[in-house]
Amino acid sequence: MPLPEKTLWEEYLNKVISHVKFKYDRKEIKWEIEEHMEDMYNDFISEGMNGKEAEKAVIACMGDADEIGKKLNEAHNSILGNVWRISRIIAIILILLSILPVFVTCLTVIFSIFSSYSYSYDKSQIISRIEVNQTEKIDDMYLKLEEAILYNNGCVELHYKTWYQPFSSSVRWSFDINSNYITDDLGTEYIGSSGSSSAGIISKHSTVIEGFPKEAAMLIIDYNYCGRKMYFEVPLREGGNV
Repeated sequence: MPLPEKTLWEEYLNKVISHVKFKYDRKEIKWEIEEHMEDMYNDFISEGMNGKEAEKAVIACMGDADEIGKKLNEAHNSILGNVWRISRIIAIILILLSILPVFVTCLTVIFSIFSSYSYSYDKSQIISRIEVNQTEKIDDMYLKLEEAILYNNGCVELHYKTWYQPFSSSVRWSFDINSNYITDDLGTEYIGSSGSSSAGIISKHSTVIEGFPKEAAMLIIDYNYCGRKMYFEVPLREGGNV
């Protein structure tokens, strides 16, 4: 079936579309009219008309381009169209704003999971690294002691992470292991410690105990505050490795 050259059609369609003030609807309107014209053209061809005759017959059946264009402009009101367009933009912005916190939270979780611990001293000073991997729970907070690191300057560094039970409504309280709860198997009590913490869904902490005696074979964490308890025993002289 021969197709129309559409030279006349283009002129006709452009004249119709020129009356539609809401430009964002013009492409769809033109496509719908052209599709309708092609259906009529195919019907005329099947009835025995040649291409030129069918082309002209289609335009004649469509009617006056100016009149059609004006009616389409009334149906596609530019004010309502702009209101609809602005509303759609606002809806997209609101959706993006609602997704953004979730996206940021996901990034925070990923960062907190895969971020590494900070070291208080140069790694060349490490004598041994003892893997612990023990977990305790206080209220809705979990604490996992992951490793203890011995340095040749007499310091011990603890690496541990904390997180809260999912969907917990309990009060978030800051927590750090400090020297008040740390002794060794020799009964030494420590009066000072330093440390650092990372923020996030999963927080990673480092605590450094200075002046740890070389003779001590075990580090003991005995936390007991307002009924909240946890206990760790970390062997330092056996099985440690760098």
